[in-house]
Amino acid sequence: MKTQINDLKNGRFFEVGTNRSIRLSVSEKVISENMEGMKIQIRGCELNLVADWSRSRKTVAYRGDLPINVYNELLGDHNLPKVDPRATIVINGDMTIMIYTNSRKQKMAYSYIKEEEIQIL
Repeated sequence: MKTQINDLKNGRFFEVGTNRSIRLSVSEKVISENMEGMKIQIRGCELNLVADWSRSRKTVAYRGDLPINVYNELLGDHNLPKVDPRATIVINGDMTIMIYTNSRKQKMAYSYIKEEEIQIL
């Protein structure tokens, strides 16, 4: 079974987040198990995320498209462009999770979500 991140607590949502050394230990395991990409489940939807490595291969973030209905379940229509709405999910190297929207007519807007929303498959 893959190492999970859903027990981590982000300090943005909780008074006290997961200790940095514990977060680092978990993130190292997750990254070593998912070098090229990651399959996740969020709100019953399975997504494939691609590993986006830095040139030096020292840092990684996992990115993929997030269906609009899942975005709406998580955040409502907050910052969702009216024309051609698209959302992207990013799991950063420290295992914090961002969802962002972007359109040509509107600058990028992002929100963090709780790690408990994600199950790594």
